[in-house]
Amino acid sequence: MCGDMPAVFMGQLSQALCQGHKRMGHTSQFFTRSVRSLAISLALALAVAPASVGEAAKGGDKEKAAKGAKPKKPGKALSKEALFNRIAPATVLIVIQQADGFSIGSGAVIDKTGLIITNAHVVAASTGTVQVYMFNPREKSLETNLKDFLKSHTPLNGRVTKRGKDLDLALVRLPEMSSQYPTVDLGDSEGLRIGQDVIAIGNPHGLTWTFTSGTISAIRKDALQTETPINPGNSGGPLVDMFGRVVGINTFIRKESQGLGFAIPVNVVREFVAQFGEKRDTEGPAEPSGPSLSKNPVPLAALTLNQDLGKLRELNAQRSNKQTEGTVGRDLVAAELVRQRMIKGDLTVAQMLPQMLDVLKLMAVHNQASDDSSAQKSAFHQQIEKTAEHLKQIFQVSK
Repeated sequence: MCGDMPAVFMGQLSQALCQGHKRMGHTSQFFTRSVRSLAISLALALAVAPASVGEAAKGGDKEKAAKGAKPKKPGKALSKEALFNRIAPATVLIVIQQADGFSIGSGAVIDKTGLIITNAHVVAASTGTVQVYMFNPREKSLETNLKDFLKSHTPLNGRVTKRGKDLDLALVRLPEMSSQYPTVDLGDSEGLRIGQDVIAIGNPHGLTWTFTSGTISAIRKDALQTETPINPGNSGGPLVDMFGRVVGINTFIRKESQGLGFAIPVNVVREFVAQFGEKRDTEGPAEPSGPSLSKNPVPLAALTLNQDLGKLRELNAQRSNKQTEGTVGRDLVAAELVRQRMIKGDLTVAQMLPQMLDVLKLMAVHNQASDDSSAQKSAFHQQIEKTAEHLKQIFQVSK
C-alpha cells in the first residue's frame, strides 16, 4: 500500500548505507552502484504517487481583534486558578462520529461570533461538520468516561470552513446566536523566552477540560517546544502564557520522548486567521494526494529535519578535507531547499521523501569518497542513517 512504501524505502536505504559503511576501505565504485540501483527502485516505486494540488484563498479582516490586530499589552500575571476560569469557557471539545467510534480533539474560540481555531488533523475525518461541546462552569465535576460525558451533554454543530494541512491548522464556525461566545486573546510568540511558564487546557484521552502546566523548553524555527504535558486529545487546544494570552496551538508529541510536546506559534495562527477567518462556506475534505495519514506530518517532519540537517552541518564543518566540506555543503543546501518546499506546500511529505533520500544518498557517496579520517567519515555516515530512520518514524507516528 502507498502508506507503507516509506518504510520499505527506509529499509533499502539503511541496507545500502550499511553496506557502504562496511566497505569504507574499498573504492567508492561499488557504493555508487548500490546507490544508483536504489535510486532506480525508488523512482519506479514512487512513479505512481500522485502530485498534490496547491490551494490558495483570500479572506477579509473584519474582526480586527482576533484576525490580525496587534496583541493586547499584558496586565498582571494570573494565578493558575484564574487562568483556568478565563480560558476553559473558550476551550472546546471537538468530536467526529465515525463508523467504528469517534475521534476527538480540542479547539479555542477566537471570535465572539463563534470562530474556532484547531488542528487540521483534528478535523481530517470530518466530511464538513463536527460536534462541538462547550465548557459549563456550573459543573464542578465531569465524567471520567468520555462516552458517559457525550450521553449526558448536547453538542453544537460546527462547520469546517478552512483546512490548512500544510500548517496543520483549521477553522470551525459555530452557529450564530443572540449572545456572544466566550473567547481567548491571541498573544505574541515573538516575545516568548525559554523557561517561561505556560499552561495548556484540552481533552487528553477524552478527559475533558484537563489543565496542565509547564514551561517553554525550546523555541524552534517551526514550532514551540514545551514540557507542558500534552497527550492525544490535546491537539488543537491553546497553549497560554501566565497573562491569559494564547501563545501557541498544541499540535503533536514525539512518541520516543517523555514529556516533550510542540505547539504552532500564535503568530502563524494569527496570519492564518487573517487570511481565512471570513470564510463562511463549509469545506469538505480534499482528495488524498499521498499516503493515507490520520495526522498531518508536515510540522514534525520540518522540525525533525531541521535538527538532523543542523547536526550534519556541524559534522561537515569539522572535516579536514575542505574540498569535501564544500561538496557536502552544497548537498546540505539542496536538502534544506527540499525541506523549505515542503513547509511552503510546494511538496507533500510523500513527495518530499524521495527527494530527501536522493540528497542523503549523494551525501553518503561524497562522504565515503573523501580522504577524511575514518572517524570523521563514520560519524557523518551514522548521522545520515539517523536522519533516514527519523523520516521513517515520521510516517509511523502519522499513521
